[in-house]
Amino acid sequence: MILQCIHIYYESKEKKTIVVSSDGHRLFRCKIPGRLVSEPLLLVSVDRNFKSMAGKADRVLLQLDTREPYYVETASSDRTQCKKKLIWNSITAQFLYADGQRVRNHIIQDRRDWGTYPNTDQLIPDARGIKDEDVVYNAAYLMDFAKVAKRFSEHGFIKQVLSNNHSPNLFECDVEDNVYGDLKFEFLLMPIQQRQR
Repeated sequence: MILQCIHIYYESKEKKTIVVSSDGHRLFRCKIPGRLVSEPLLLVSVDRNFKSMAGKADRVLLQLDTREPYYVETASSDRTQCKKKLIWNSITAQFLYADGQRVRNHIIQDRRDWGTYPNTDQLIPDARGIKDEDVVYNAAYLMDFAKVAKRFSEHGFIKQVLSNNHSPNLFECDVEDNVYGDLKFEFLLMPIQQRQR
């Protein structure tokens, strides 16, 4: 699930590669066993079609071994020295169907110059469920209701009645992957603060 950008990094304590995407209102996270990247990546696309193309593909292959760096030169205050600073790397992303057939190629940028990504472990709430019990949903039923709300509701909101309407809600999905085994997809959704009319 691609929201605004994709952050990929290795967490040595868990021995897992963490893939996170967020846009400030919602956050998607997946932890994959093993080390898949040698350094943290912050991947961004300026193409508005990137999310829809990624959603139609079964796999996205990032060609990290053929990165093209983009540098900017910075001068010292007395202009006697000049340094090159790496701003981003251009990376080719291949969108593939399940049979390996390529949908298309796309150029994305590794923008780690934007600074550190939010600590997602701090964003995921410590308290789970209601009174220590998880609330479980049928994904198909939830999706059906979301489609109805999107079509017929004036604002397209769904209300979940909880004890605290200011904290984000965490939705989880267990996934069985042929390559990496059992995975967990996490989706953190911030409630909308409705204004009184």
